Amino acid sequence: MNLNPPSRTHLMTLTDERQQWQDRLPELKGECQRRWGLEIGDAIVHRAPSAVFNVRARGRAAVLKLAVPGAHLTQQAAILRAAAGQGYVHLYDADLELGALLLEHLGPSLQEQGEALYDSLLPTGALAFLQDSKLSQPVIDTLRQVWALPHELAELPDDSTYKAASLRDLIDGLRTHPQVRPEHAEAIDRARLYAEQRLSAREAALMVMCHGDPHPGNLLQVLSPRPGAPTGYVWVDPDGFLCEAEYDLGVVLRGFNRLVLAADDPVITLRAWCAALAEATGTDGEAVWQWSFIERVTTGLYLIDQGRPRQGLPFLDSAAWLIARRRA
Repeated sequence: MNLNPPSRTHLMTLTDERQQWQDRLPELKGECQRRWGLEIGDAIVHRAPSAVFNVRARGRAAVLKLAVPGAHLTQQAAILRAAAGQGYVHLYDADLELGALLLEHLGPSLQEQGEALYDSLLPTGALAFLQDSKLSQPVIDTLRQVWALPHELAELPDDSTYKAASLRDLIDGLRTHPQVRPEHAEAIDRARLYAEQRLSAREAALMVMCHGDPHPGNLLQVLSPRPGAPTGYVWVDPDGFLCEAEYDLGVVLRGFNRLVLAADDPVITLRAWCAALAEATGTDGEAVWQWSFIERVTTGLYLIDQGRPRQGLPFLDSAAWLIARRRA
């Protein structure tokens, strides 16, 4: 990708900020330890620009999340405070200057349970099994909870800040990356077309407070029954922005690359899954399909651009298989 000087400077600055944050991580842990009286254990996740640790706070198990301070973390804290445990992880306390969130300790993710199920199945049939399994219900029910948060938590997007516009711009900026293959071009074109269609269909009255990244790995099991978690699961790591509910449902379906590539005709199964999610949530199945395809392509492009082609290329390969009926 050819970057203009301002873009290149921004990315270099961002990299410098992450490195500075990484260098300060031991100091930040020490400050959190003193502030909250923490016993800090092993890292659960440690990949700049964030790290998550098991901790004990005055004898109670908890989780410490450290991230680069800024608007994203501030919005995440605001969403969790407003939710007060309804469909989301409990936020016990926060220090936004340090970039620290003290959170409820949770169990395994729905993704881990799903992988345990479909790893024992033939890949050609696993996609249909996941659609019909009970794994979808916690996703639907917990999304319904978090969509009820007040709109005042985020600004109403305009033509330039609406999610479809930002994803269209991401496609335009990254589609010429040298590791993107010619056989991905048709899928990328389709994703851009869908983004334009979603932008044209933007309607404020239909928007909800989206989680923004509700893949099954972000839906974690509570350790014991509690108010606000009737499904036994809650979401973590919200982005928190206004968009149609179909966007979040599209994110749910953007993955499963290995299973999509193994299926003889995954379009039938995925479209049926879109229709089932739409019926269960009172949303539009075609919009779910379009958002899921946009997210599949843009996730692949983003991961490739971040130096992770091994993770990114399967998203583009599966998108090409869905559109062109040929494997990239």
